[in-house]
Amino acid sequence: MKGRNSHIFLAALLMLSLSSCTKPAESFSLVMSEDATDRIYTFPVHLTDTTKVYSTGIAARIDCNSELKNNKSVIYEITVKSPRGDISKELVTFPLEKADNISIYRRGGSVVDALWPYRDNIRICGSETGEWTVQIQPVGKAAGKATLGMGFHYKESDGER
Repeated sequence: MKGRNSHIFLAALLMLSLSSCTKPAESFSLVMSEDATDRIYTFPVHLTDTTKVYSTGIAARIDCNSELKNNKSVIYEITVKSPRGDISKELVTFPLEKADNISIYRRGGSVVDALWPYRDNIRICGSETGEWTVQIQPVGKAAGKATLGMGFHYKESDGER
């Protein structure tokens, strides 16, 4: 069933992107745990417009009946690689409780989908345009087992320079 839900979700995204003649201002990628390599979820991110400002978000499908059931947060290591090859890493703690800027949807039973804002007002310069790579890895055994899938979202908007 979870594979079917993922395919329906991805098909809807594909139909939305094909129905437009212009490049979408928003992109969302989803990787399920069985497609992750060594619990690392990898997302290509195409940032090509230096006149735009980008906002990003992280999504996760989490089994809250797992070892995380008593936790109020989950930790992920996020690695970003620029088109030039520069790499930055950070540990980010995301809450597992609903707040104003966090969307949490119960999928049934103990499984929830969470969407957290990550970074806003990202501007790129000419030498940084192209394909970036974002990798997200759950930190710890409990987070690794509980994470059923990860998503990365980015949206572009007009920005004043």
